[in-house]
Amino acid sequence: MPLHKTWAISLLALAFVVLASLAAFLGPFPALVPLGDPTAYRSIYVHVPLSTAALLSGALAFLFGLLYLARRQERWSVLLNRSAVAAAVLSWASFVGGTAWATTSWGSAFSGDPRQLSVLAMAILY
Repeated sequence: MPLHKTWAISLLALAFVVLASLAAFLGPFPALVPLGDPTAYRSIYVHVPLSTAALLSGALAFLFGLLYLARRQERWSVLLNRSAVAAAVLSWASFVGGTAWATTSWGSAFSGDPRQLSVLAMAILY
């Protein structure tokens, strides 16, 4: 990958971290919630985008895999690998963030909820 693309991706990642941190610390949260601490709901600003990005990265990996099988060009294999690595990292980050949120909201880090199980399965598979 050319150096200018690496810098662009690094800057985008840094911007995401900064904006997610600002949203998590300064974003609004509900005054009353049925379970747990109201400030725990600030994790929505980080957890939901991570989960969405993980799913999109997984879908891209699937698409690049199909393109590689159809055309046998090395660039599709490289893109498949990068997308799968991104999906794995984002899935684990989403799972850890969701577990932290579940601990404060539901009183248990892992409750066997289908959403938790699906993100864990995606993280393990990638």
